[in-house]
Order: sequence, then structure tokens, then C-alpha cells
Amino acid sequence: MAIAPMSVKGFLIRGVPRRDIVLFQHLLEGYEGIFSVTTINPQEGIMRVEIMTGFEAEALQILAEVQQNIRFTQIAPVSEGT
Repeated sequence: MAIAPMSVKGFLIRGVPRRDIVLFQHLLEGYEGIFSVTTINPQEGIMRVEIMTGFEAEALQILAEVQQNIRFTQIAPVSEGT
């Protein structure tokens, strides 16, 4: 049986304070199967956030709630496979 490739949508964010990077990552990845988060540049707070297809509405709601406590700005979309 072949495994189907997962479809994800992602974007880069900037401005997560260095002291909050681990908290931010654990908060989002705690929603198992919805988010994947990678730190790109901790000095500038640049992170890659990927959202699994089918969970976009939930993910946007979660991100809005998190953003009330941890400031960040979306800076660029990420295409699949990059």
C-alpha cells in the first residue's frame, strides 16, 4: 500500500521574541496534526509555520489567539516542497 503525500500550506513569520520561540513552537505543535513549526532565524524571530490541508480555518483561529500574547507578522508564503 502506497502512502499518499501530505498536503500542507505554509508561511514564514517574523518577530517572535527569542524568549518566546520555544513556547510558540510548543503551543502550535501541541495541536497534533495541524501545525509543524521550524525556527529559521532565532535572532530575528523568523519561523516557518506549516498547516495541514483541511485544517486552515482552525489553524487561523488558533494563530489569532496566540497572536494576542506573542506578537508576530506573516512575511512570506511557503510553497509545497520548499
